[in-house]
Parts: sequence; structure tokens; C-alpha cells
Amino acid sequence: MLVFIDESGDPGLKIGSGSTDYFIVTLVAFEENDEALKTDQRIELLKHELGFPPHFEFHFTNIKGSYRAAFLSAVASYGFFISAS
Repeated sequence: MLVFIDESGDPGLKIGSGSTDYFIVTLVAFEENDEALKTDQRIELLKHELGFPPHFEFHFTNIKGSYRAAFLSAVASYGFFISAS
């Protein structure tokens, strides 16, 4: 099993002066390492298809909705699960 965890937001207590209203932790897990590799390869191909450089990272707060939709569509058929809170 391969697990990735990421966070979004600022958990600080400075509401109104730097901290965000929400702090979210998300987990993406692959039962099979091969499936994670295939997903990664598909993401690399998508970057090429969209004209992004190889080092580009999909940060959803910084990209257009059409790129978000393309990303989600590209990875939807791969075997992983997500949990966020």
C-alpha cells in the first residue's frame, strides 16, 4: 500500500490576520504500487497534453477550472481512494 498525505490551510490561531478559516488534511491511498505508477504516468502525460512543463504541479487553488476537470477526468479510472477532513 502506498499512501500520500497533504494539507491545505493554516492551523494557526490568527483568524483575520493570516490564518485561514479551514484546515484540511487529505489522504490518497493506492493498494497497489503499480497503480500509483500508472496514475503518475497519466498525470505526466496530462501535463504534456496541456502544455505545462515537466516540473509543473497541479495546485487546484492556482489553476483554471477546466484544468481541474481535466486532471480529475484523467485520474478517475485509476484504483485509489481518498479521505479528507
